[in-house]
Amino acid sequence: FFSSRRRHTRYPLVTGVQTCALPISTLGGALGKLFGGSPAAAATLPNGAADQLPDGGDFSGSSGQAQAMNYFMSQGLTKDQAAGVVGNLMQESTGAIDPKAKNASGHRGIAQWDANRWKQFEQFAKKNNLDVNSREAQLQWVMQELKTGSGGLSLKTLKGAKTAKEAAHLFVKQYERSGETAGSAGYEARMTN
Repeated sequence: FFSSRRRHTRYPLVTGVQTCALPISTLGGALGKLFGGSPAAAATLPNGAADQLPDGGDFSGSSGQAQAMNYFMSQGLTKDQAAGVVGNLMQESTGAIDPKAKNASGHRGIAQWDANRWKQFEQFAKKNNLDVNSREAQLQWVMQELKTGSGGLSLKTLKGAKTAKEAAHLFVKQYERSGETAGSAGYEARMTN
C-alpha cells in the first residue's frame, strides 16, 4: 500500500522554475496584498458549470497563490493554515500552482498526485462536471481529500495548526508524504514559500 504512495521527491519536480522565498510567517500578509479587497471572480469551469461547484468556494485572485489562499480561507481555514497548504502546493507544482504540472515519475497536478490518487480525482471531477486541468477543480480535490481524510491528512487535524509553519509541516508529512526531512532543501522550501 505505502509503496504505491512513494512520492516523487527523488526526481526533479519541474525544471526552470523560480520559487518564492518569503518567510512563511509573512506569506499570508504578502498574499493578502495580492488579492486583498478585490471582488470575488467566478470560477472557470466547463460549460458554465459554476452552479455545480461542490463547495461554492471563492476562487478569486490574480495569481494561483491568491486563488488558492482565497479558496482555502473560504473553506474555513485560517490565513496561517491556508498559507501552510499553499506553501506546499507552490513547492509541488511550481510557484504558480500549475494544474498541468507533471514530473518525470508521472505525478501530476498541483499536489503532484500519484496515478491512483489522480484516477480518484478524475472520477471526482467527472462526477462534478469539472475540468481536471483547472486549478479550481484541483483545489476542490485537495479539500475533498482533507474532508474525508483519504489523502492522509484530515481537515480536523489541519485546523488544529496554530501557525503557518505547523500547517506546512502537517501537510508535507501527512498529505504529501514526500519523505523530505527538516533541513532538506525541499522541506525548507515548503516552510518558506
